[in-house]
Amino acid sequence: MKTVVLFTLIGAVLGTVVVDFIAPAAIAWDHTPRAGAALCNCGELSHSVATAMIQWQAAGSALGAVGFLVLGVLWELRQRKKQLAPA
Repeated sequence: MKTVVLFTLIGAVLGTVVVDFIAPAAIAWDHTPRAGAALCNCGELSHSVATAMIQWQAAGSALGAVGFLVLGVLWELRQRKKQLAPA
């Protein structure tokens, strides 16, 4: 059980790290003003960008945790099979 929890936590951290490299470019692309719309409400835009970054990080953490949870369960099953196998 400890191994599964450890895999899940590692996955959550790795998911956040990966998103920290990908999200800024995606958020910048998504929040770039279109042609003819150079003026913006800076307070609203900064709130929108911060919210988007937090949402990306939460999604990355969740995906990493779920992915590594599956790997952790498979790892545990494999270790149990090895222990049950006759020597």
